[in-house]
Amino acid sequence: MSEIEWNLPEMVSKAYAPLFNSKKRYIVYKGSRGSGKSEAEATKVIYDILTKSYVNWLVLRRYANTNRQSTFTLLQKVANRMGVGSLFQFNSSLPEITYKPTGQKILFFGADKPLSITSISVETGNLC
Repeated sequence: MSEIEWNLPEMVSKAYAPLFNSKKRYIVYKGSRGSGKSEAEATKVIYDILTKSYVNWLVLRRYANTNRQSTFTLLQKVANRMGVGSLFQFNSSLPEITYKPTGQKILFFGADKPLSITSISVETGNLC
């Protein structure tokens, strides 16, 4: 794969640029509609998968049935915008995104069924 250079702080709103230097395991951002938080978080997810071979992401929304039209589609859009969409397998029926070179996953669940989240495991690395 050829090397890609990104200027991440310029790709997202200034308010969310510190997100890329965070060492925290859990990240929660608040902001009004249109503030750029979703784009920044999606960029962070794709960046982490590409640069940290031990990272898998669990993306939660209040209701599971809203993931396919929102977070899944946004992550697909951001991966394509970053020029790395072809490195991922996008399975919209689950929904689930797999990074082809390593098998890392981006999983999508809803907080409306808390018991479905308790036993999630991944084959490679850790769930973040």
